[in-house]
Amino acid sequence: MSRHPGESRDPGVWSHSSMDPGFRRDDGLREDQYKKAQTTEKKVTVLEVIREILTELLDIEPDEIGPQSYLVRDLGVESIDFLELAVALNGRFGVDVHDDTVFLRNLRLHLSEASEGKVDEKTCLKTVYPYLAGDRLDAILLDLDGGPVLQVQDLESYVQWQMTRSKAA
Repeated sequence: MSRHPGESRDPGVWSHSSMDPGFRRDDGLREDQYKKAQTTEKKVTVLEVIREILTELLDIEPDEIGPQSYLVRDLGVESIDFLELAVALNGRFGVDVHDDTVFLRNLRLHLSEASEGKVDEKTCLKTVYPYLAGDRLDAILLDLDGGPVLQVQDLESYVQWQMTRSKAA
C-alpha cells in the first residue's frame, strides 16, 4: 500500500490526501474532532461567504457590503438577484432556502395579520422568522417606514439557523 507524505496509519485520522487539495491536514485530529472544528469554522465565515456571493452577483466591491447593509436600499438587489441569491446560498451552504422566510417577503402581511388578530407584532414575527434575534426584530419594527428592511446580517442569521437545524436532524 503506497502512502502519501503526512498520511497517518491510524484510519481515524484524516490526512491531506483525503481532503481538499488546498487544505493540508497533518495535525493529527480525529475525524470527529475535525468535523467539529470545520463546523465552527463555517459559522465564523458565513458572513464572508455571503459577502463573496453578493460581490459576484452584484458586481460590487466587498468593502461596500457590511452586516447592516440593506440588500435593496444600499446594494440595489432586484427580484432576479433574489432568485440567484437563493440558489447561491443553497449551493454554497447546502441549506434549504425558503424565499419567503429568508427574504422577509411577507413581513408586512404578517404584521397586518397580527394587528387584525390583536397579536403582538414582535411575537408574530418571532414565530414566522425564528432565526432573527429579538433586538433585530425591534430594529425592523422601528425601520418599516424606511423601505425594505432585509439586511446582510439577516441572511447570515438564516444560514446559521438552517445549518444548526440540519445538524440536529
